[in-house]
Amino acid sequence: MRQKTNRQSNKFLVALALMIGMSCSSSGLAQSWPVRQVTLIYPYAAGSGLDIAWRIIGQEAAKSLGRPVIVENRPGAGGKLGGESIVRAPKDGYTIGIFNSTVGIFLPVLDPGFRIEPIRDYQPIGLAFENYLVLLGNPAAPYKDFKGLIAYAKANPGKLNFGSSGSGTTGHVIIELVKLATGIDVAHIPFKGEAPMTTEVLSGQVQHAVGSTSAKQLVEAGKLLAIATTGPKRWSPYPVAPTFQELGMDEASLSSWQGLVAPTGVPAEATAKMNRALMVALQSPEVRKTMDDQGLVLLGGGAEEFTARIKSDLERMTKVARIASIKLD
Repeated sequence: MRQKTNRQSNKFLVALALMIGMSCSSSGLAQSWPVRQVTLIYPYAAGSGLDIAWRIIGQEAAKSLGRPVIVENRPGAGGKLGGESIVRAPKDGYTIGIFNSTVGIFLPVLDPGFRIEPIRDYQPIGLAFENYLVLLGNPAAPYKDFKGLIAYAKANPGKLNFGSSGSGTTGHVIIELVKLATGIDVAHIPFKGEAPMTTEVLSGQVQHAVGSTSAKQLVEAGKLLAIATTGPKRWSPYPVAPTFQELGMDEASLSSWQGLVAPTGVPAEATAKMNRALMVALQSPEVRKTMDDQGLVLLGGGAEEFTARIKSDLERMTKVARIASIKLD
């Protein structure tokens, strides 16, 4: 009888040990991020140079994480829809946002309907890069440079229009700053992304637009004019185009940075691992080549640097918006 009791006791102890082991194993798995695919929300349409760059960054980051990293496009309202979806994402680290100056700076300052506060609602992960922009024109215009554009606009008030990839974007802000500095009367035409905007400039329906490196081949083919760029020095994709600083337009010298954020409340393990994967990806030959091809400038940095950049840019943009009386269309 005693042997039977001992056998039953041993079986119970073995079963208990197995249950404890399984429990510890499950707990360890739950804490080991990531265990499945990570999605990066890109708040703009697919096909742009920046979209392509992020897809390559995702592929390289996946190598460090050991899990797939995909880019999901959620365009609309100049980045607003995608920005809001990042905040509403589950706080498990598997849905992360590709964050830029538009969603992080311009929309919070310029759009009263954008109820998101960047420092409160987003958890910075890391800065990736910044990109400059280019003022494009149609070669059929009766002028070929910035000086001629301004002279024509002043002689023909209200006849020119300028396109951007959406209200509240960096391109929109640059247009408003040019208007303020020169006193020209031109209309702003917001588009849902850069591709449809470029198409309208090519057709002549829109005379000018603020674009990115996506227009490089069109400029090289003579189908578009590169009139001015926004960087502190001449931009490699458009080496012939002067900078706004060269033209005496320091106000329009804006860059657009991009990085990764999570909704506030995501576990620190997830954001730390994602930052490391991002930093490794940015140094890979594939990403560096893509950045060079797209004219992107490497930044890098962790959550603290990113938070400081957001705060300083919010302060600057608030002042600029007040002086220029910039409003969303």
